[in-house]
Amino acid sequence: MLEVKNIKVELGGSNILNDVSLSVAAGELLSVVGPNGAGKSTLFSVMSGAFKPQAGSAFLEGRAMADWPAEALARRRAVLPQHSELTFPFRVLEVVLLGRSPHAGFSDQGKDLTIARLALLETETLHLVDRVYTTLSGGERQRVQLARVLTQIEFSDSDVKGRQVEQAVKETGGRFLLLDEPTSSLDPSHQHATLQAAVRACGRGIGVVAVLHDLNLAAMYADRIVMLKEGKVVAQGKPVEVLTEGLIETVFELPVSVMAHPRRGCPFVVAA
Repeated sequence: MLEVKNIKVELGGSNILNDVSLSVAAGELLSVVGPNGAGKSTLFSVMSGAFKPQAGSAFLEGRAMADWPAEALARRRAVLPQHSELTFPFRVLEVVLLGRSPHAGFSDQGKDLTIARLALLETETLHLVDRVYTTLSGGERQRVQLARVLTQIEFSDSDVKGRQVEQAVKETGGRFLLLDEPTSSLDPSHQHATLQAAVRACGRGIGVVAVLHDLNLAAMYADRIVMLKEGKVVAQGKPVEVLTEGLIETVFELPVSVMAHPRRGCPFVVAA
């Protein structure tokens, strides 16, 4: 399990996060939503172990994030930021294989290439494998970076939905994928493809945290949603429990109508 307990972050005299607690289990997709300035990115940084809060702690499998050796943590937790800067003329395969760096000494070239190829297939970027990364569009770069973090977290072809996730965690260790606005630079088709890949990662026993702006994408793909406002958790639960007209209007200051999605049955939000 990946969890944060009683997190408080204060920057420039302002409370960015105030007594925030939440968790994500192996095999679960948790979406974090909220308006601009709600504290989503700061919470993401705390959950990834990149930012130490003034109070509270982040834990991976019951162990404080700060107590994990960097390479061991990198083998269990992968992070996709909103923007990944890379200016060297690496080919796409080389970029994706960077995700295997924490596994040096624990893997071999054949395994690394197999995992990288699967990640490229998952992100629909295998046809770009020999392209120079800097020549790609913004959306293509984002999908290649997703392939890199899937490779880091050892995304394999072993689907554990047919057996207990708990047993898979015992065998491989809890693995977690943190995605910060992973669909922001993508066209609608690849937005869905990206989140479908995240769902398939959950099917392999990987816990996923996705910061999303699009409430309908969160409704369609998340097992649970955490809604933030002004640094506080105002609601968390299943999409149908969180995405209500009253709560969305209060948090986002936007009147909406919420109805059942015509095909999926999950909440579908439209501006009133």
